[in-house]
Amino acid sequence: MYFQYSEKFEEHGLKKEATYIGEWSEKNKKPHGRGILIVPSVQTTIGYWQNGNPADGNYVIIYSGGDFEVAEWYKHKTGKVKKRAIRYKVDGTSKQFGD
Repeated sequence: MYFQYSEKFEEHGLKKEATYIGEWSEKNKKPHGRGILIVPSVQTTIGYWQNGNPADGNYVIIYSGGDFEVAEWYKHKTGKVKKRAIRYKVDGTSKQFGD
């Protein structure tokens, strides 16, 4: 693995108009490991990536409006990727969702 910064969708392949900074796979040249994905108009995601896709693990997602989530992505027994999270809102309330 190596560390790289990229503003090019063609390079990181995560979201258009996004910037990725973090670990990359030497083998396939995709985000792989710890990283930060910044989509200025939507959110900033701090978490883990596997071959250019979100990986199982813990995340912090900060939304452009000020809300944020502490989340866990995991593989459900059905094989689908699921998310458990608590979203903290700027008005001081919070909401838990997921399995």
